[in-house]
Order: sequence, then C-alpha cells, then structure tokens
Amino acid sequence: MTQTSPEGDAWVQVAGGWVMASNVRACDQISAAARSGTANPSTETVTKNNILQGYCVVLDAGHGSIQPGGWTDPGAVGASGLCERDVVLEIAKYAKQILEVQGAKVILTRTTASTSLTLSQRTKIANDAGADVFVSIHINANINKNIAGTATYYHSTSWHKGIDIALAKCLQKNLVAALGLRNIGILPQELSVLRSANMPAALVEVAFISNAAEENLLNQSWSKKAAASGIAEGIVEYLSSK
Repeated sequence: MTQTSPEGDAWVQVAGGWVMASNVRACDQISAAARSGTANPSTETVTKNNILQGYCVVLDAGHGSIQPGGWTDPGAVGASGLCERDVVLEIAKYAKQILEVQGAKVILTRTTASTSLTLSQRTKIANDAGADVFVSIHINANINKNIAGTATYYHSTSWHKGIDIALAKCLQKNLVAALGLRNIGILPQELSVLRSANMPAALVEVAFISNAAEENLLNQSWSKKAAASGIAEGIVEYLSSK
C-alpha cells in the first residue's frame, strides 16, 4: 500500500510503519558498517558496579525486517538518506555495552541491518529469555517537518500497563535529560512489538529524523552515545526501584 504526502512524496507501508518509497533503495547504500555488523562502537568510560547483576535486558533495534520483495525495511529515512534502522542499531549497541558494564545480561534482537524476525518474534526473544525489561528503540518521523522531540510509548491495553508506564517514565526522563530535546512525554498506543511482552516493555522514539535539526543530531556519534546512555540510565533507574 502507498500513500502520498501533501509534498508529493510516495510512502510505502512495511511491517511496523511507513517509509518513503524513493529512499528504500538509497538507504541500502549508506552506513555499511552498521548494517554489516562490523561496527564495534565504544562507549564513554563507565564505572563498573554490577548494579544490574542478575537482570536480563532485551533491546530491540527497530525495523530492518526483510520484506516480501526481498528488500530490507529501512524505517524512517531523513532528507540526507540517513536510515532509522542504522541509527537505532548503533544506539542499541552502545546501550548494550553500558548495561553490560553494570552487570546486566543484554540481548539484542538484531545485530545487523536485516532480520527475518517478525515483530512478535522479537518480543518472543525476550519472553523466552525470561527478560526483566524489553525496550524497542526507534526514530520518529512526520510529514510535518517542523515537529521535533522525544517520546516514549507503552502498550495501551497491556495486562501489566502499570509497570509499563513506570518503565516508560524512567526512559523518557533520562532520554530527555541526555539529549535536551522537546519532551513530548509518555503515550499509550497499540503496538505490535509490545503486545505479547510478558515483562515491562516500552518503545522509545529518540528524535524526529524528518526534522532537519534532529536528523543532523542523529548523524553525530556523540548524540547516539547520549541516547544510549539515556536509555541505559532509564533502565537502571527502573530496575533499581523494584
């Protein structure tokens, strides 16, 4: 299915959302290291304190699913060709390193640009691992390119909505503190990737790749590390409060 924005851009529906049709192929030509899994990002020095010893965290870098036509869903794509799937994979890898230093067992649902997993299978990884927290990491987009900011979502009909909200609040607070972007807040929504989670689960939208200033921010290594730090600190805060 396709839609056309007021600006005349064609958008293609993929598993998990909509992407600009003109950017699907272009996206495959950038961020090769992130997509191949050869990138090995280093984080800032973090003091090891094992505060998360015994906890299991699953981080889901959004998008990257192989589509029926054989192409890989890039997620939202910025004007420069920057792809959501690549940015969130880097953030997930940074966050994994930070959380592991704190003693957590961390599982990534994907480590390269493409995956054959469906949305429910991503959540199943967390369920099968008996994870304590599941966080899906995304970058937002809007046809209105002036919209900007950070938001965190929880599943609106989850049987454990109360603890999902508590996790979402911790993630949102620390992401906003780390990046300094507009605080959109925490929002309820029916999200397939969170629906079947048996543990506290939330989805973060770090920034808007459709906004020129925030796309530029997302292209900076320091901002991806800052986002990862905010996510990790939110998880630490939540688990420490249990």
